[in-house]
Amino acid sequence: MTLKKTILGLTLAVIGFSGLSQAQAKSPYPYSLKNYDKPSKGCYPVSRVSLTEARDIIRLQKLKLVGAGPIETRTLGAALTWMHYLNGDEPLRSATWKRRDPYQIRIVSGNGSSGQRWDHILIRRNGHKQHGESVAQHVHELAHLIGNNGSYQLYRNHMKGYGYCLVSGYSDNRFNEQFAEVFTAFVTEPALLTKNSSTPKACKRAFDFFESWFDAGNRVQECL
Repeated sequence: MTLKKTILGLTLAVIGFSGLSQAQAKSPYPYSLKNYDKPSKGCYPVSRVSLTEARDIIRLQKLKLVGAGPIETRTLGAALTWMHYLNGDEPLRSATWKRRDPYQIRIVSGNGSSGQRWDHILIRRNGHKQHGESVAQHVHELAHLIGNNGSYQLYRNHMKGYGYCLVSGYSDNRFNEQFAEVFTAFVTEPALLTKNSSTPKACKRAFDFFESWFDAGNRVQECL
């Protein structure tokens, strides 16, 4: 057995023992970005957003937050403040729906999966994890709304032939989650795209997509 094969065998054994897939082991973060400190804090500090400012920008984006506490409200406010800044200080047209009443984001206690439905986003706090206080969690679910409003296909076309950009173990095998996690990386920790050693070409391609997708996407440099 060659040294190269021995090293490969030992690497696969370690991965198997850890319970991680090969893609998870290659990604900067093994699990979804919402679970980690840097993307959870985002590029714009929650501390800089007052409760009044958060409520105003949530209304401006035609969203309605249900069941949220003050910190959760300010967390969404911080996420939207930075996203609007990247968009030339304008709301995101594709993060709304066509009905007259606001699109709801519901935050509930208890464990289980969060997700974007046709008429609302559901975020579960999951106990001590407090996902309602993660900027990455809010951005991820809004990314699904954006994707379902036409950006999934735009991203798919742009990435054709490049494969997946691995920023987390949650972005490795489902296209819609790939889009949402990479969108979240661009908004909350863009260095995951520009300094990615696992899939550098795909992540550079993804970075270029989102930099042009936002009306003032070049402002992301301020978070690099």
